[in-house]
Amino acid sequence: TWSTPDIDGPNRSLLNQLDKYDPYQAAFIWLGANDLFAAYPLASSQANLLSVVGHVQSKGGAPILINMPLANSAGMPSLDVQRAFADMVYGVALAKNCPLFDMDLLINGPAYNDIMQPTPGQVAGNVGADGLHFTAAGYTFVGNAFADAIWNAVVGA
Repeated sequence: TWSTPDIDGPNRSLLNQLDKYDPYQAAFIWLGANDLFAAYPLASSQANLLSVVGHVQSKGGAPILINMPLANSAGMPSLDVQRAFADMVYGVALAKNCPLFDMDLLINGPAYNDIMQPTPGQVAGNVGADGLHFTAAGYTFVGNAFADAIWNAVVGA
């Protein structure tokens, strides 16, 4: 787990961690809840995400960006703020020609729009009562979807 300040610091901890696995074919880059909870500026999150994507691409890897699912967890910002963050990640995926793994679509489906109600992911049993963390079934569900995404990104559909 990392948040965008981790790549700003003198030790470049995220990029150093990535380089331990160099060469790599693919890297999932999941940005979201930590930055939202910390109220990290959207423009800074975008700049840092672009930096990480560029680093992975410079090593010949395929960055796969992940949008966080909208959540009704205590302390999460409004749906508008969460959507602005998701839109930023989507924009980076488009700008850098990266696959986007839309976690919100996977977990909540296309119609979730009420932060005061349980998410479809909670109703399906894939997200716990806190509205943010996966259940054991949810980790299996997401893990299988990640395996498919890796296959498509590295081998091709």
